[in-house]
Amino acid sequence: MWTKELPDGYESRKCRHRIASLCRGVGLDLNVRDEKIVPSAVGICKVRNPRADMVLDVSANDGLGLFSDNQFDYVFDSHQLGDFSCTEAILKEWWRVVKPGGFLILYEQDKDYYPLVDTPGSDPLRRKDLYWEDAWNILDAIGNAELFSSSRHNESNEYSWQLVIRKSFAVSTKPSEALRNIDLSGRECLPRTKKTEKEALVIRYGALGDTIWVTPALLQLKKEGYHVVMNVTAKGAEVLKNNPNIDEFIIHSDHRFIPYEELEEYWHGMGRSFEKVINLTKSCEGHLIKVEGSREANWSKKMRHAECNYNFQDRVMELAGYPDAKGCLPELYFSDIEEALAKNFVNAHKDKFVILWSLSGSGFHKTWPWSEYVAGELCNQFGDIEIITVGDDDCKILEWKQPHTINKCGVYTVRQSFLLTKYADLVIGPDTGLINAASCFDTPKIVMLSTNTEENLCKYWKNTTALYNEDCECYPCHKLIYSNDCPKGRFNAAPKCMEGIEPKIVLDAILDDYKLWKDKQLNDRNKQKWCAFTIADDELTHRLADRVKESFKLYHPAIPFFKYDTRDEESLLGEVRESTSACKAFEIRPRLMSKLLEEYDGVIYLDADTVVCDTLDEFLEGDFDVAGSLNIGNESYLNAGVSACMSKDFCDEWTHLMYQPGAGKSNQVYFNQLANAQRYNLKIVDANDVYYNERSRKYWKKLKTCSDGRLRTHGRIVRVLHWAGGIDRMEDKLSSADFSDEVREFLNKVTRTTDFTDIKGVEVSSWTLA
Repeated sequence: MWTKELPDGYESRKCRHRIASLCRGVGLDLNVRDEKIVPSAVGICKVRNPRADMVLDVSANDGLGLFSDNQFDYVFDSHQLGDFSCTEAILKEWWRVVKPGGFLILYEQDKDYYPLVDTPGSDPLRRKDLYWEDAWNILDAIGNAELFSSSRHNESNEYSWQLVIRKSFAVSTKPSEALRNIDLSGRECLPRTKKTEKEALVIRYGALGDTIWVTPALLQLKKEGYHVVMNVTAKGAEVLKNNPNIDEFIIHSDHRFIPYEELEEYWHGMGRSFEKVINLTKSCEGHLIKVEGSREANWSKKMRHAECNYNFQDRVMELAGYPDAKGCLPELYFSDIEEALAKNFVNAHKDKFVILWSLSGSGFHKTWPWSEYVAGELCNQFGDIEIITVGDDDCKILEWKQPHTINKCGVYTVRQSFLLTKYADLVIGPDTGLINAASCFDTPKIVMLSTNTEENLCKYWKNTTALYNEDCECYPCHKLIYSNDCPKGRFNAAPKCMEGIEPKIVLDAILDDYKLWKDKQLNDRNKQKWCAFTIADDELTHRLADRVKESFKLYHPAIPFFKYDTRDEESLLGEVRESTSACKAFEIRPRLMSKLLEEYDGVIYLDADTVVCDTLDEFLEGDFDVAGSLNIGNESYLNAGVSACMSKDFCDEWTHLMYQPGAGKSNQVYFNQLANAQRYNLKIVDANDVYYNERSRKYWKKLKTCSDGRLRTHGRIVRVLHWAGGIDRMEDKLSSADFSDEVREFLNKVTRTTDFTDIKGVEVSSWTLA
């Protein structure tokens, strides 16, 4: 029940328990305020919001023009529909992006339970009072809406109605004209109405990898000025989606609609209105790959090899009318949002060697039986390898559970898996659609061959290692095999051609690519330009700042270290700005970081009350947008006083939050808020074997200098000692009562002072943080 005392916000939390089961797949939250309906949703806010994924004004009639038709499994809105005068146009735009079978979920203020527009207590942005029936009547009139559920809620702290509508079918699957002028509807009556005077029809039914081979021919047709129409299966259209060389699709929905014996007549009728027809269906099947059960499949191996050992891509180009176009590579295209989501995922694993592992293809001979064993060996040896397993639902039975393996069989869509071949560090698998997708990119690839040869499949591919069983007498058979009648290996685990590709050979091939990646990582890091800084504003903090500067320079003499005084703000930053409540040292820190990132690749910040005791390797690896160290007061809270940044956007957004009206006293809250936002790649440097922060402080009495010259406590190397405690404990920042004599001497040495033998102070290990 609404009352004027009821706090505003967290509306999605009120209905989440009722609709969470519907929020599966790729979804859109249209009005992110305090939190998204589920973390995996793509969050939109009309103003900059660290909890949202993008800023977008959805008030326009085409407010979601960034997204294609029928893109999302669900679209959710809370307490926003009444803000728009044009309710019908807004709902139609939201409905457009819901895919068939998906849901539009509305959770809006109920006019019987919430103050009416322009009355005391009402949201000043609201322009309309609505019942759920008002929204339903608009969508019902479209003709493809099914009422899934409706309810009104005046219990507890609720004052809203909830409406869930299911899209029964797609009226149009045409994508937004704002992205590209391609008709993906796939619905076409024959005879077809011509769009231009020069049109080409390309026909290709087949597997996903076979469909990819068509793309170089499409490029040639487009160069010749053709309006290109692609007749393909629904799965093939998914693969070719976003291709700028396709103007129109005609979808072959189901092979049962047109009997096999009637296909020729069907194609002939379809092609009558076109100036050019290219039928690439079975361009390789039957010609370069003999179908099991056919007369040619029973030819001798020598005879089959003589006829079939020819490159698939070259064959496709010849049939398309381009016999001189040898060595073409296929192409895949993805939308901006697909690219952004893939990059977000990869950024989260940026410090890992990511292997995309295709577990199986369409036949028994396209499953390598030793994947789990090799993956286990890799992950046991190396902590920086991450494996993503992909395939259809049937491949789940082949997956393994391992801390460094992410199981995505039956989870990722075909397009998601194909796109990751662009961003992974290595793609491995048998001759599958995924491996063919990887051929579009420079990503290193390892392919296990079964029926085809390197000449057939990957002759022109870049960065490819082709493996096959040299002791298999029937390889290469050049057959399209559906049965499980192939000769088995000695373990009876798989067809002999697959089983005989030894695990050690595959492991060695993977390690070759891993070592190249590792070397590149090191080279990239060596090329990065770093600096560090601290901030001081009085005699004590300058004394402390000199200590941290000296200790940092001892371990990193080649990296510049700057000591800034808050009183020099105008000369350093060009202007003096005032925060509402933060102290000057807190408010200018993100501005100084941003300024330094104009010249440097990465910036390390160390509070003045720190001492560097070892090399800061975890920071200098440079595999993040922002890096932070853990705070003793909260296991998951980061202390911005020992941090690093490589993203100017992060610093600028942090600055914006520090100077907004009503900003708090500390910069810690905003640092943590942004660092944990999905759009930034966060690295926490306090690993199991190192301390970077005051988390180690309770063990300071047990600090020891070891034979290797390092400072250790509680089984960990201490890279940074941090007194912390805030401005309320400034008089204790020189305290060294916890340390043994040998530790005091060590700290005197690294800081080039005698502070640690001159000043005892209080026991810092007994401090507690608020």
